[in-house]
Amino acid sequence: TLTVTLTSDGKTTLEATTGFGAAGNADTIDVTAGFIKDIAGNLATTDGKANAAVTYSDTTSPTVSSFTSTTADGSYGVDKPVNITATISEAVIAGSAITVTLSTNDTVILTAGSAGATLLSGTYAVSTGDASADLSISSYELASGQSVTDIYGNQMTSTTIPNGSNLSDNSNLVIDAAPPTSTITSVIYNGTSGVLTFTGTNFDSIGAANASINIKGSLNWSNLSWDINGDDGTAANASFTQSSITSAYVTNASTLTVTLTSDGKTTLEATTGFGAAGNADTIDVTAGFIKDIAGN
Repeated sequence: TLTVTLTSDGKTTLEATTGFGAAGNADTIDVTAGFIKDIAGNLATTDGKANAAVTYSDTTSPTVSSFTSTTADGSYGVDKPVNITATISEAVIAGSAITVTLSTNDTVILTAGSAGATLLSGTYAVSTGDASADLSISSYELASGQSVTDIYGNQMTSTTIPNGSNLSDNSNLVIDAAPPTSTITSVIYNGTSGVLTFTGTNFDSIGAANASINIKGSLNWSNLSWDINGDDGTAANASFTQSSITSAYVTNASTLTVTLTSDGKTTLEATTGFGAAGNADTIDVTAGFIKDIAGN
């Protein structure tokens, strides 16, 4: 028996070779005569061997060690993409894949993009009707045609979710595909403070029903218009953009309070025909002005 131990770099370089191990067909070792020398420096002439079979001491199957996501914690609505990642206990070959079932009952295929990867990843797109207070993996499987194989040819057999390392243990992803049910019945404008107070119902369905969360980024300002003279556009109307808004707070379930910036207030009030300079103004709200914090 001759025992040879590679350096750490040597081992890494060998295993990173394209097609190494299970990533290709069966590997062999080629030994050219003269590989062995005695201590006097004489080269062996009998040690040549072509295509010597290689066996591997590693017979341990790869397993999933954790489920995580590269998507930031938060709420996600319809069509929002959410990354799902499985960390594998060792490097696997390209194309290794599993199918996970989420707590929304959706399935996502997670795949290794390259040889030597320890991560399988995929993207879940939120669809209508999906809901989960804390997205998790319900189960995973090696579906038909799928396998997870390490570089030595060992295949995954266990599909047990790692204890304490489910997606919900490592991320806080809220899935909310239900649109808000808010209605708007009236608007009061305070010309001194530049505050618009919307009265209606179900503003708490936005998902931020308290006065400490500024939701101006969750509202579609292009769907809000100050209708000069209330004539549905005969006179030039005043529009709103997010940059003209200081804040938007759900004061309570029936009140949405919006404060204009100083420039936004000035621009609005300088619009030809504004207020008493013309006929009675109105506010036009196109459906979809209100979005919840999940983007619905």
